[in-house]
Amino acid sequence: ETDVGLSSKILQIVNSSELGLAQRVTNVVQAATALGLENIRNLVLMAEVFQPADESTMPDNFDLDSLWNHSLKVAKYAKTISENEVGDVKIAEDSFTAGLLHDIGQIILATRRPDEFGRAIQESLDEGIPLIEKEKEIIGATHAEIGGLLLELWGLPDPIVEAITFHTSPSLSSQTEFSALTTVHVANY
Repeated sequence: ETDVGLSSKILQIVNSSELGLAQRVTNVVQAATALGLENIRNLVLMAEVFQPADESTMPDNFDLDSLWNHSLKVAKYAKTISENEVGDVKIAEDSFTAGLLHDIGQIILATRRPDEFGRAIQESLDEGIPLIEKEKEIIGATHAEIGGLLLELWGLPDPIVEAITFHTSPSLSSQTEFSALTTVHVANY
C-alpha cells in the first residue's frame, strides 16, 4: 500500500505543471527516464518531508500547498539555470535537489514552532520586512539555517546543504564559484 501511495505521489509530482514535462508520464519507470533516477530520489525525499506535516497544527497564515508549488518551481528553474550556464550534470542535479528542499526549514518551523513562526510571517507582512529577519528576531534562527542544519544531519552533500543554508543570503557563504547556491538563490527570486 505504501509503495502504491508513493508511486502515485511521484506521478502526481512529475505530471504537475510546475515541472513542465512535454508529455504525460504514466508509470514510475517513465518518470525515472524523464527526470533521472537521482531526481526521482529527491522527489521521494521531498514527498516524505511534506507528508507528515499536519496543516491543522500549522499557523493559519502558512500555506503548505503554496510552499510545495514554490519548491517545485524553484527546483525546475534552478536546474534550468545550471544547464544553461555551465551544463554540468552534477551541478544541475544538486540545483534541482536544493531547489526542492530550500524551504524545508519553513515546514520545521510551521510544525514545531507554529505560534512563533506564524507571528514572524504576520509581522513580516505587516511591516514589509523580509521573513528571515523576523524569524531571526522572534525565533533566533532563519528557516534557511534550520533547513541546512537538518539536511547536514541527514548527510546530504555539502553543495546542497550550503545552497539551502545560504539561499537567502549567499554573500555569507564562502562559495565563490557557480554552484547550486547560485542557481537556487536566483531561482528563488
